[in-house]
Amino acid sequence: MSTWHKIQGKQKTQVRRSGWKSKGEFVTRVEHDAKNDALLQMVRAESATLRSDIATFRGDMVERFGKVEGEITGVKGQIEGLKGEIQGVKGEVEGLKGSLNTTQWVVGTAISLLALLTQVPSIISAYRFPPAGSSFVPAVAPVPPTPGNPASSPGPGVGASQVALAAALGRAQAVRR
Repeated sequence: MSTWHKIQGKQKTQVRRSGWKSKGEFVTRVEHDAKNDALLQMVRAESATLRSDIATFRGDMVERFGKVEGEITGVKGQIEGLKGEIQGVKGEVEGLKGSLNTTQWVVGTAISLLALLTQVPSIISAYRFPPAGSSFVPAVAPVPPTPGNPASSPGPGVGASQVALAAALGRAQAVRR
């Protein structure tokens, strides 16, 4: 009690705030330290368990990443192999293009030689058998009709092409004789 209360002879009343506990409800320091030590041991045990789980997880992840990297390397190798095959196919296609070009030239040359060979007999016969009596074949030109010479006129209704045709037939008959 305070001195003022002793002088006055009044009992000191203590105002209790809400949430206050009586002395019986309070935990002693020894009990408090024991509870803290128990909680500390539980936290340490949990953290050790977590550390081992994390280490195991890291090991698993490193192993999985290693497998994935190995598979990626394998896929890269396969892609490089495919690129090499594609280059080989491109080379074969270029070779086939050159081969086709050569084949086209050969076929064209063969056709032109065949055409030339089929015409050789007609060319030889034209120079070998000239018309009878001359070695030179003159060109036949149509004779224009003259008014004073009726013999030179081919006649009514006869054109220049018919005259040329008749001359050619006459030469052909002369060659046969």
